[in-house]
Amino acid sequence: MQHRLHHRRRFIAATCSAAAATLVSGLMRAEEIAPKPRIRKAVKFHMVTENLSVFDKFKLLKELGFDGTEITPSSKLDPGQIADAIQQTGLPVHGVVNSSNPNLRAAIDLAKTLGANSVLVVAEEDAQQFNGWATAEVAGGDRKRLAGIAAWMDQVLGQ
Repeated sequence: MQHRLHHRRRFIAATCSAAAATLVSGLMRAEEIAPKPRIRKAVKFHMVTENLSVFDKFKLLKELGFDGTEITPSSKLDPGQIADAIQQTGLPVHGVVNSSNPNLRAAIDLAKTLGANSVLVVAEEDAQQFNGWATAEVAGGDRKRLAGIAAWMDQVLGQ
C-alpha cells in the first residue's frame, strides 16, 4: 500500500509539473506574439507657430515624428483644408480641444468632420491661471522646439 501511495504522489507531482510548464510556455508565447501597446505622440496644432500653410504644418509634424495632432474649434481654420491635409499626409487629428468653450456642439461636429475620436473639455477653476498656462505652453512653438518635444517624448516613451 505504501508503495502505491508513493507512485501516486510521484505521478501527481509529475502531472502538475507538466501542466505548469505547458501553461507558462503558452503564456510566454502569448507575450511574444501580442504586440506591445505603443503610446502615440501628438501636439496641439496651434503649437506650430511658423508661418506655414495648413498642409505644410501637418507635413512638418509628420516629418518630426508626431503621430497626430489636436485642433481647437476656435482656431478659425478651414475644416476642408484640415481634412485635405489629413488625407495627403496621413497625420490624423485624433482630438478636438474644446477647453472651457461653452459651445460643445461645435467641438463635437468638428471632431466628426475630421475623424477625431475625442473632445477635451476643461472644467477650469481659475480662468486667469489657466490662460497663463496656455500662453506659456504655446510660446516659442517653432520647428526647433517642436523637434525637441518630439525627441523628449521618444526618450520618455522609450521609442
